[in-house]
Amino acid sequence: MTSSTNRELSYEELEFRMTAETGIRELDRRQDDGIDVTLFWNSRTNRLFVAVEDERGGESFRVDVDAADALDAFHHPYAYANQAYVAYAVADWTWN
Repeated sequence: MTSSTNRELSYEELEFRMTAETGIRELDRRQDDGIDVTLFWNSRTNRLFVAVEDERGGESFRVDVDAADALDAFHHPYAYANQAYVAYAVADWTWN
């Protein structure tokens, strides 16, 4: 919420603020059966990562991916989860 207008920010406003402040940009997102998968790009480091949040099980993880594998990792994130240490909690993510 903004203090000056006391209204909720739109998704586009939140996305713009996140991009401006952190350099993180959402490239794609999909939701199915309680699982939210998002492909992000960090413009400051030029790195890509896929974030997965399972609302049913309360688990979440992040996987850094090469550009060549980004779309495949977005569509099949659990296949890539075994390739990296994925004990990330959403609240503990570092954005660099």
